[in-house]
This record gives sequence, C-alpha cells and structure tokens, in this order.
Amino acid sequence: MSATVRRLLLLSLSLLALGCDDPAPARPDAGSDGAVFIALQRDFEGFRDWTRFAVDSDAVPVGHPPGPSFIYVNRMPPEGVRRFPVGTILIKTIESGSPQEWAIHGMVKRSSDFAATTGLIGWELFELRFDDEERPVILWRGEGPPSGMGYAAPIDGGIAELVCSDCHAAAWTNDSVLNEHTRLAY
Repeated sequence: MSATVRRLLLLSLSLLALGCDDPAPARPDAGSDGAVFIALQRDFEGFRDWTRFAVDSDAVPVGHPPGPSFIYVNRMPPEGVRRFPVGTILIKTIESGSPQEWAIHGMVKRSSDFAATTGLIGWELFELRFDDEERPVILWRGEGPPSGMGYAAPIDGGIAELVCSDCHAAAWTNDSVLNEHTRLAY
C-alpha cells in the first residue's frame, strides 16, 4: 500500500474516531426543510467574481493536475450550521495555461438527501470547461464522474482511477468539503 493511500486511510479513520467519540452539538441543518436547487449552466457564470481562496499545493489531492489551485464559493454558510445551505456552489480550479485549459470542478448543494449513498450527501458534482468566450460549460454532472473521468492516481505501483467521493467522503464532519477556508464553525 502506498504512503498516500495509507495517509488517506489514516485521515478517514481519524475523522471517524473523532466523530464517534465527541459528537458535534445539535445545530440546525440548512436544507432540512426539503428545499431543492438544480444548478443550470447559467448558475456558474461569473464564478470568478465570487469569494476566492487559494489552495495550498500540499492540500491538492493525489491525481489532480499540477498548477495554481483556487476555490470559489457563491456564498459562505451562516454561522452555526452543520451543513452547507441548499444552493451553495463551490468551484475548484487548477489554473494552468489559458482558461480553456483549466481543470474546473464544482460541488452544488442540491438537497439534503441527494446522492445519499455516495458519501457526498446532498452534493451534485460537476466538471466544467470554458468555451471560447470564457463562459463555463457543463461537461458532466451527477453523483460522481462518468467512467473514465476520475483522477488517475499512482497506487501500489500501478494507476488507479479515483472518484470525487474517494477523498471528499472523509470530510464528513465538514459536509464533505475539504477546503480549510470553507470550514463550518459549529
């Protein structure tokens, strides 16, 4: 087993242990009212004007391409919630080359029960690209990437395809969001 896989497994086990030994205090769950938000291509337009945070290169998961990485959020969650509100959009970019060459992935809080079996409860996932006029275009969307659209990661001397939930599910205490700048403070 590679050192990276061991670190991911240890992180997952640590997070599980923290959750079992010290449960979070009861707080309101945003989106528990049955709200549903279905993102359309126009909902991603102008994301480069949203709140932006740089991602430390050490925090970029295995398999992601190299380059400066940023998180964009359409709105920060209110204090005291345990889950991001329905309608929250997070975009992660890896900004190498021209904007049309960037890797652009999104997470949209669709509802409180969407994708309940994936470890990314409530989140719909997206891959986007810019068209020639630098408008974001949806390449795929759903509970996870289509076959062959995951991240190629070196594992145990070979190459394995990782999907979004392989890493994001370990961040269940932060509603599956890995970025330190969008940590829920409850």
